[in-house]
Amino acid sequence: MSIASALRSRSALWHDVLDAFGYEPADPRPGAGAGELRVRAVRPVIYGGPAAVIDVAELWAAGDDPDGLGTEEEGCYLRAASWHAQIEAPGDTGAERLDLDRTKPRALMIHRHPFGEPNAVRRPAAGLLVPARWLEHVEGLIYEGFRADG
Repeated sequence: MSIASALRSRSALWHDVLDAFGYEPADPRPGAGAGELRVRAVRPVIYGGPAAVIDVAELWAAGDDPDGLGTEEEGCYLRAASWHAQIEAPGDTGAERLDLDRTKPRALMIHRHPFGEPNAVRRPAAGLLVPARWLEHVEGLIYEGFRADG
């Protein structure tokens, strides 16, 4: 197993999940380096509610997860991640973010910056570090906002 195979598997997973939720691929943000996965997708407004842009950045390393967070794939582990959903409004007010940051205390290694909150707000979110589960959470935010506006 290698980082390249982990990146291929993870890229396929992200594309499948995004496609299942109706998101369309877009050009990823520039800057992907060694061991890094970058994915960008957009949610068309034809599905109702606002448009959304998903940006995924993941950094993979060879070996076992040193913190036992269960992030292994293909003999590698997810070293760091930033999943960002920008929903209609710019900046923090329209963002839902999930990060894996191993420099944080264990309770906050996997945390979210909740929708509409300043970036400084962090809440534990270990249960959301699964692409389909996180995207389901994002869609729930979109649906709730759309229903509240409608």
